[in-house]
Parts: sequence; structure tokens; C-alpha cells
Amino acid sequence: MRLNVSWAFALMCTAATASAGTSVDALRDGHVVKEIRVPKGKTGRYGHSEVLIHAPVESVRKQVLNFGQYHKMSPDKFRKSRVVKRHPKGDTDVYLQFGMANGMISFYTLARFAPPRLEGQTEVIEGKQIEGDVRDANIVWRLEPVNDHETLLVCDTILVPDFYAPESIVEEELRDSAEKAVLLMRGRAEADYTAQQKKANSAVVVKPK
Repeated sequence: MRLNVSWAFALMCTAATASAGTSVDALRDGHVVKEIRVPKGKTGRYGHSEVLIHAPVESVRKQVLNFGQYHKMSPDKFRKSRVVKRHPKGDTDVYLQFGMANGMISFYTLARFAPPRLEGQTEVIEGKQIEGDVRDANIVWRLEPVNDHETLLVCDTILVPDFYAPESIVEEELRDSAEKAVLLMRGRAEADYTAQQKKANSAVVVKPK
């Protein structure tokens, strides 16, 4: 008899401010918020993570829009990520393939990412499933500049395949996936920003008197 399953896995970024009880200052030591929550305007329990990145919003945006690297967020779960189409109005279709049960099961989603939009000072980058062999998938990132060289990145997500798993396992997957996502973006954005600064400093030429 076939098992009817409802397994939820999430990766979406939302919220421009640190969670209740967490200040931006508390994130400056490298702390990462990692929890389950229902984002505003959404239904269901999402994996949620947020991190402070020591790089300007431009460097963070560059990494979030690098859809081809998404499989590196969690190599044990993400198998492939590639851009399959770019639309004239700025939308981007991204193919994502996932694996579970030690690679014995795989599934995919084709998500359409809209161009970044502003909500106040916060940039929102969201991808919604347009086809796939899962029930639903939604990926959203929110980037809020704290100052000229720091950015708050917050992540929530949902992907719902047709498999069952205990709620405790589902929520662990959600939290871990969101955390790995923001950590990847932090590492890459800070490395990119550092490289840009070094390049700029090396380009400075001191003219002799």
C-alpha cells in the first residue's frame, strides 16, 4: 500500500528586522537566528533564519541573484540549480532539484523569481513554483541595509512534496535549510566585498611630488 505523505521543506527569506528578542547588535558576533514561524501574510510553519552580513546590500544582492549556486546551500539536499530562462520583464525561471532519503528519492521545482521589489528600505526577492512534482514551493529573500557596510538578511521557506514525515523531522529540515542558506550568502557576500576592497586599494596610485 502506498504511503500518503505530507513532508514540508522550506527556503524563503522574509522579514526586514530581527526576530522578537533579537537585535541587530546581537547578530554582530556571528549569531544566526534559527527557528520555525509563520511569516506575515503566509500560512503554514516556515523554516526561518536571519543573519547580519558585513557587506553592503549590493554585495548581498549579487549573491542572492546568483541562482546557479543555490545547490551549494545544502549539498546533501540540493542536487541541481540552474537558470533555464530569463524573461524580458526581468523574471527568471530557475530549476531546482532536491534529494532525500540518502539520495533514494528526488523531486524538482521550477521557480519563477520576480525582479527585486522594495518594501520601504527592504529589498524582496521572491520565487514561486510554476511547475514541478511537489505540491508547492516558494522562496523569498529580504535584504535590509543596516548601514553602508552591513546588511540584514532574513530567510523563511516552504517546499511541500507528497511524502509523510513526523512534524519534528519536518521542522528540523526547515530550520537547517534556512540556516544553511543565509550562511552561504553571508560567506560569499563578505568574501566578494573583501575582494572588491582589496582591488580598490591596490588600484590607488600615489603620484610622486
